Amino acid sequence: MTQHVLHLVLDPVAGASLWAHVRGDDGRARLTDDLGPLVERHPSAFRPLLPWVLRPMRQRSRADGRAKGAPLMLLTGVRLARATDAMRSLIEVSARASGRLPSDSTAAVASALDDLIVELADTGAAIAVADDLALAADALSVLALDVHARRLVTARQVVPQIEVQADATIAAWDTAPGVTPHPWLSALADAHARDAFAALLRDTDLPDGDQLEGVDPVGAQLIAALGPDAAALRVDVPGRRRLTRLLGQFADTGADGVLLHDVAPDLVVRVHEPDGTADDGAIDQSAWRIEACLRESGGTVHPLGALVSVGDLSMVAALEHTAAIRSHSPILRGAKTSRSGMEWTVNTHELSRFISADAADLAEHSIVVMLPRTWTKQAVTVRATVQDPEEKKREGADANAEKSQKGQSMTGAIGSFSFTTAIGDTDLTDEEMQDILTAQADIVQLRGEWIRLDRSTLAAAERFLDAFSKTAYLQSAEQRRFAQISVLRGGTKRAPQPPGDGDAAAALGAAASAPGTATGADGDQRSLVVPPRGDMSVRQWVHLLTEHNPEDLRLTIGGKDRGAAAFFTTRAAPPTVPAPTTLKATLRPYQQRGLEWMAMLDGAGLGGILADDMGLGKTMQVLALLCWERENADAAFAAADADGTWGQRVPVGPTLLVCPMSVIGSWQREAATFAPHLRVHVHHGPQRLTGDDFATEAMQADLILTTYALMARDLPDLQRLGLHRVILDEAQHIKNADTQVSRASRQLPEGRRLALTGTPVENDLTDLHSIMEFANPGLLGSEDRFKETYARPIQDDHDEDALEQLNRVTGAFILRRLKTDRSIIRDLPDKIEMDERITLTPEQAGLISAIGEEMTKELAQVDRTQRKALISSTVMRIKQVCNHPAHYLGDGSPMLEDGQHRSGKMDRIDDLLESIISVGEKALIFTQFTQYAPQMIEYWQDRFGIEVPFLHGGLPKAERDHMVAEFQKDTGQAGVMLLSLRAGGTGITLTAANHVIHLDRWWNPAVENQATDRAFRIGQKRNVTVRRMVAIGTIEEAIAERLAMKSALADATVAAGERWLQDLDDDRLADLFTVTRDAEGNAVSWSDESRKGALSDGD
Repeated sequence: MTQHVLHLVLDPVAGASLWAHVRGDDGRARLTDDLGPLVERHPSAFRPLLPWVLRPMRQRSRADGRAKGAPLMLLTGVRLARATDAMRSLIEVSARASGRLPSDSTAAVASALDDLIVELADTGAAIAVADDLALAADALSVLALDVHARRLVTARQVVPQIEVQADATIAAWDTAPGVTPHPWLSALADAHARDAFAALLRDTDLPDGDQLEGVDPVGAQLIAALGPDAAALRVDVPGRRRLTRLLGQFADTGADGVLLHDVAPDLVVRVHEPDGTADDGAIDQSAWRIEACLRESGGTVHPLGALVSVGDLSMVAALEHTAAIRSHSPILRGAKTSRSGMEWTVNTHELSRFISADAADLAEHSIVVMLPRTWTKQAVTVRATVQDPEEKKREGADANAEKSQKGQSMTGAIGSFSFTTAIGDTDLTDEEMQDILTAQADIVQLRGEWIRLDRSTLAAAERFLDAFSKTAYLQSAEQRRFAQISVLRGGTKRAPQPPGDGDAAAALGAAASAPGTATGADGDQRSLVVPPRGDMSVRQWVHLLTEHNPEDLRLTIGGKDRGAAAFFTTRAAPPTVPAPTTLKATLRPYQQRGLEWMAMLDGAGLGGILADDMGLGKTMQVLALLCWERENADAAFAAADADGTWGQRVPVGPTLLVCPMSVIGSWQREAATFAPHLRVHVHHGPQRLTGDDFATEAMQADLILTTYALMARDLPDLQRLGLHRVILDEAQHIKNADTQVSRASRQLPEGRRLALTGTPVENDLTDLHSIMEFANPGLLGSEDRFKETYARPIQDDHDEDALEQLNRVTGAFILRRLKTDRSIIRDLPDKIEMDERITLTPEQAGLISAIGEEMTKELAQVDRTQRKALISSTVMRIKQVCNHPAHYLGDGSPMLEDGQHRSGKMDRIDDLLESIISVGEKALIFTQFTQYAPQMIEYWQDRFGIEVPFLHGGLPKAERDHMVAEFQKDTGQAGVMLLSLRAGGTGITLTAANHVIHLDRWWNPAVENQATDRAFRIGQKRNVTVRRMVAIGTIEEAIAERLAMKSALADATVAAGERWLQDLDDDRLADLFTVTRDAEGNAVSWSDESRKGALSDGD
């Protein structure tokens, strides 16, 4: 479960603020700007903060440390009191639940809560107040000060004072003289005093602000400003000084206040929005006022002119300050200067250049530029709307549309795009966007308000729309007429072509622009692109997103989820197709949707990845597709014949299906059982057909089955075939793009391609790229570009934007459903998984220690290459010992010694098998080691009196198929099967077993999951129990911990097998390869904190 952690920070600019981070299940933390989920789960606690807590947290912290850059919720005035109220409430509820506070509501309980808060703060650690919510140590420290602040306010140990924030005069409460000053204590005292002052006015006969308005206007303002609303005082500088002096006397300080307290205040430059208006009421864009100021350490800002006028700054000093500012600002050196020389007036273009260029140089010389408080950079967003062009011309579909519908266009489905742009939350008209592009300024006026543009997102939007207009077939004849590729880019002007006529590159024809050019936001010359409208194929669109997607582009896509548009919105809702009547099975609802999805891709001439969880029936869905398309072809011919249209029946060509050798038999059986009318040809074995004989036989088949090895070996024969479709089963076999098998798969005929895999990502995201490169060549660009755009940002930086974009471009081409999703399949039983922590026998522990000591000695004498080999061999030997000492020793010694087990694992498996067999159930035992299998089988057969078959890669296909059939035959009879993890982990169904035991751990949990799913799949009627044997205190336990930490990426990967071990230093390796014992001689588990360091430090 994710957990929100709340912090409090006294930001140097924003003041008292709340920020939060979210800690995920993987232990990683990320900043958040959305507290809405907390309000939903803890409404009573956060009610006092409504509605502030639901508003966007747009201001970023400038505080040092962890809070730097965090989104802030500003806690001005009484908001701070409400925030501490909410946190105290959370602590109280948690403390009552745990019994640390009584359940009544007496004053003693309130006092006890105060004491508890101070006690928690003293620990210096965060505390969890709910399963999904914690308070950070900094928040607890503030709450401890809040206890003191509440007592000060109750005792009326607070006084009013005057502060200047930005250009506003603010009245605030502070602690009384004699109280040890603290910034947080002052802020907390102000928040609670405002509440108390409001209650005092409400409950007494004292005159309020309204009653004083006509008698004492300043007094009326002061009373209002000290209440909950914290209104600013409308007083000039002399009036502010007099008020400060009076309040100081009221506090009995005995000394006059002065305006400027700091000895060395900061020099700042403050920008004011135009306040003059022209005759037509528009704001005068040439009246931006920039003034020189000094800022005290507390944040109070004073204009130089005001300080000179009250005598707190000499004119000479003021002029020295303005000279320093001008020396670092070319814009201000040439600007109109006020009579005093301390203010400047600039127009909008000058202000844009001042902010973009001069401000950075001023900052380097410790002169800060202060923009209006309401200004934040407003990002430019491109909003794309896409629809099926067939909907726009449904009544008169032309030849191109018909071609697209029939799936003959190799560029795939077509979408009609229209774009709008937005600044912040405001959608722009085409005219407004054109005005902004023409102005070429960071500061623009939009609908009566001044806005500071995020120039990087503006430039990204320009580049993206420019690239679209050069790729798409534009709907506007005017835009096509003004295509200016040769003028603007130095290329050759080409006639615009509609997508679908030729390949994707041929559609890169026409530039779209209104007449005229301008310099873009990034400095490039380009046409002034009003958001274009045009048609584009799926391949072109994905290419555009992958190859022409600026880093700062903010893009949203919407449209109808049907027809061709579904490919672009990634929420594909395929058209309904009838279930095939020639299929001798009833498809489950999700399988019917899978058929419709494949049919939709087929009709668009596109490939896809069917990535359903193992056991959901990918085989059945493919057979349904083959049946449906043949029925569809027959129906089309019959309809034409009934209409009297002369034509020739065009048969559907064969589908080539490539799969591991171990599942060819399964495909044969499934096809014979559920689609017996399909003609199946198996291309396998030494007697297989080749050359013309093979071509003749294959072209008469509906389904050709072959293996990955033969696909590479017999590629020329396969390339000669007029294939209708190519399917790869267990497509993770081509996850490495540079292998011979992967290269061969990409050389098969293009067109309809389908990849079947339950694990589209095993090691890293390049697995997905390699499989998609087969299914839709070129869709995701080059592998290097894919790594740069997606793989590295997602895997290394956890970039959510990159992940969202990857889902956007691949969503329509990947269909994945999980067995654990009850909305997909409701009648599959539960899978219960557990790690069995096994204690080593003394013999095992001694052998492992000896192996570790031997490795430690050898490490000092080997080079890096030899080191890798040494580590790998050491891991293998220790895993053998963990299984059984005799396996490692290879001496043929017995399983037992004096009637006692020599292996903790075998002892535990004995107990498990005894229980399983006694109730007539069956178990699968997986191991990566086949050498020791004969000894284990012999022992189990003698021990339990049953036959234990062993399924491994060396078995002939016929023998393997017979073994599986026999095991499946009688589900009511007890049984045990030992399987090689790699050979028995794919392509077979063993639902007669409802127990799975992993004798040893593999580096990749996806491989283990595949093995487990031989039993946990459709057809399983009982709950499946999965046990993983892990030896306590050994490298096996470290591997298990490592797998748990690294399984977040597609629930699949440990990045590179043993590579992480090779990067550890010798001391940590020695710790990993040694069985650590406690004082009583027992092995210490890796779950102990003392040993986790060896793992995490090297991670």
